[in-house]
Order: sequence, then C-alpha cells, then structure tokens
Amino acid sequence: MSELIHPRSGRQSRRVLAIRGGALGDFILTLPALQALRESCEDLQLLTRPAYGIFAREFDLVSGWRDLEAPDIAMLHVRGAPADPSLRNWLGSFDRVVSWVPDPDGIFQEQIRRCGVPDFCQGDWRCAGSGPAAEQLAQAVPGLRLSMVNPVVLSGSPHLWAGSDAPWIALHPGSGSPRKNWPLDCWLQVMQSLQQREPGIRWRIVTGEAEEERLNDLYALLKKEGLPWEPLHGLPLTDLVRRLQECRLFLGHDSGVAHLAAACGVPCRILFGPTDPAVWAPLGNHVRVLRADQGNWSMLLPEAVIKWLDDPGPLLRGAGPATS
Repeated sequence: MSELIHPRSGRQSRRVLAIRGGALGDFILTLPALQALRESCEDLQLLTRPAYGIFAREFDLVSGWRDLEAPDIAMLHVRGAPADPSLRNWLGSFDRVVSWVPDPDGIFQEQIRRCGVPDFCQGDWRCAGSGPAAEQLAQAVPGLRLSMVNPVVLSGSPHLWAGSDAPWIALHPGSGSPRKNWPLDCWLQVMQSLQQREPGIRWRIVTGEAEEERLNDLYALLKKEGLPWEPLHGLPLTDLVRRLQECRLFLGHDSGVAHLAAACGVPCRILFGPTDPAVWAPLGNHVRVLRADQGNWSMLLPEAVIKWLDDPGPLLRGAGPATS
C-alpha cells in the first residue's frame, strides 16, 4: 500500500473521507479515484447518497459511509452554522477530506475545516477541463498518480462474454437527458438486425427514473417487434451490476448506466450525440464510442451503427474488446 502524503506536513493520510453526490454517472466516474484512495490509506469513508453508499460498501470500495442528505450534513452548507457535536468529532477524526460536492462559495469547505480537518482537497465537480472526466476527478487528490486510475473497478461474477454462449445483450435506450438519446426506432432496427444474425440473443432492457414516463410505450414497441427481452427497471445498483456482468455486450448512450457497465468490465458500445466523448466516455480498451456527425442524431443512421458494431470484427461471439 502506497501512502498518500500530506503535501505540507509530510504526515501520512491514514484516514480519508471522500464526499460525492450527484447523478449516477457523476458518481461512477469518481469510482477509479475512490479505488485508488482505498488502496492508498488505511481507512476510506464515504459521505454520499444512501444508494451509492450501500453500493460502494458492497464492492469494498470504502470501509463505511454516511448519508450526505442527512439534516446535520445540510448545516455544513450554511456559513457559521454550528456543527452537531457528534458530526464535528467524526469529521475531525480524518486526516484528509476529498470532496467533489459543488461549493462555489467555499462555505462547505470552510465549515468542514472548522471541525478540525487538517487537509481538504476540492475536486472539480464540473469536469471543466479537456481530458477524460475520470482523470479530472482523480486530480483532486495530491499525490494520486493518474496511472493509478483503473477504469474497471467492480469485482464480482466472471464476465461471460468472452468466447461463451451467454445469450444476453444489455441495452439502455435512455439517459438523464432526452437530447442525449438516439431515437428508439433506430435502436429497434439495430436490435432486429443483430437478432436476425444470431437468433439466440436475448435482450436485457435497462430503464430507470428517466424512462418512467415513456415506459409503457417502450414496452409496447418491444412486444410488437417480437424480440426476446426482459425488463431491468429500477434495480438497486448492486443487483444491476450482477445482471450486467452476465452480458456479453452493453449498448447505450452517454449515461450513468453506460458508465456502470464499463466499470463492470463489460464490453461497451456507446453512442454519443451532443456531449463530448473525449471528456465523458468511459475509460478502458473494452469501450468503443461512436459520435453522431456534428453531434446531430439525425446524421447517425441505423445502418452506420450496425456496420460500426462489426468493425473490426463480429462482436456477438467472443470477439475481443476494441478501442474507440
């Protein structure tokens, strides 16, 4: 274990608190930095949303977690507000705090420092630079080498895609923003083409809160096409990971679910429209991305996506991962 050293005092950071909220994609992009922190200190705790805390503890990315949305934590966003004594003692027990919580006025940092934290590292929650977002987030931590950033961080059941007859392909046809979504009828054409070439394929359709309003329409279209599929709707993150790890391929857009699939090591083929894949694409040579010309979805036809899925070779029967 290589210790992270406090840049001013030279003291080893044995006990570290990481703070991260945001949408699922924001959280998953931070996992490589969390993993590196976990490997570099004796005790890593996480202040986060409950769903993320349960997930991170389940995969041994942290020693423990606490609810970022709790009332006593909310007071840390109020300048000069007294901290709860038990919270003050808890925060004061850390050698270093690394936060990716939006804090434009510095109030959150000021309040935490008042609890006796000797070292506070503020990450760029906006990822406003030009490099991959996961690497930008890792830069919040002094002494954390970018070479330590590993894009595949979730262990578990073995990936069945390589050379196996596992039938599952996962598709997430949505995202947190409609403008990032390729039209559903285009996805259906791709699914039909792949199904014709390999009739044994079965589809896992991943949906969540962002798709709830059009869920019935989506299911009706899938039933109409007669494709063999099962819904994965609103699953807890740990359960979703297990189901994704059984898939030989993931198809989707720039979304939190796509980042989750990539963090599992599942081969991913991800379409990008208006967002920049140079920043927002998941890392790893098991990930390939295709961006619509000029970021305009109308410029990306199903025929082009089908051809891309076959380049440089067929993906459906044990093809190895390829880079973007």
